[in-house]
Amino acid sequence: MFTLASLSEDGKRNYIGCSAKAPSDPFLSHTYLQIPACVNEDIFRSYCRRNYSAYSKHLLGAFMMGECSDEEFQYLCRFRNLSSDAELKAFEQFCLSHSSVKIQDWCKQKIMHTWLWPSLIKSFSKIPLEDWDLNCADTNLNEGSHLQTNQATGTSLTLLEAIEMARVLDERKAEELELAKKLCLLPNRHNTDEHRYMNNGSWAVACLQKTVTHKAKEKTLSDIDAQLLTLRAEIKSLTQHKQGIKKGTV
Repeated sequence: MFTLASLSEDGKRNYIGCSAKAPSDPFLSHTYLQIPACVNEDIFRSYCRRNYSAYSKHLLGAFMMGECSDEEFQYLCRFRNLSSDAELKAFEQFCLSHSSVKIQDWCKQKIMHTWLWPSLIKSFSKIPLEDWDLNCADTNLNEGSHLQTNQATGTSLTLLEAIEMARVLDERKAEELELAKKLCLLPNRHNTDEHRYMNNGSWAVACLQKTVTHKAKEKTLSDIDAQLLTLRAEIKSLTQHKQGIKKGTV
């Protein structure tokens, strides 16, 4: 079996996805033993190829930068540009003869698991070149969908639970696409029961706020009208008193 569990920045273990930003030992943050027979190797190679950006940035930079010179580090980072068996052999020889034990172990791991080089180097991959070029070399699209996926499937799941939750989500999305194709209408992502309940609740709150504001306004106007009536009565009384003074009746 293989494991992609690693320590994230907050020290927790991630079983779905991986992070190597703060592992206790960067070299041991990803352990590959063997691919189970039930796993399609081509699919797994595609997964590794799509996650190369994080692999190169974190794994290589985390423990190789201090183990070699800048020129050697740049050479190591360009291993994906190898295009022939001779170049690969020369690269392996460079790593195995290097003074750094970590670099030697890093290369030995790739040699031991023969599927790793084809997963990362285009010229050795069995993936059609057109598919390789069309697929993104990073996981930006996947990263952007994490929030929506987490809301739909939940978090802190085991591998089996995550696969089952993803299966249910995929089936629901497939049904939505089939229905949209049948009705020739695009699905409205704000038309679920949850969204309708939320919209109805928001509408009720807005109506209540409007009613409260309207009643407060009416009360203020009523108080002003009452004050005006009182003032008019006082003005009338004072006017009469003034006229009485002028006529000498007061």
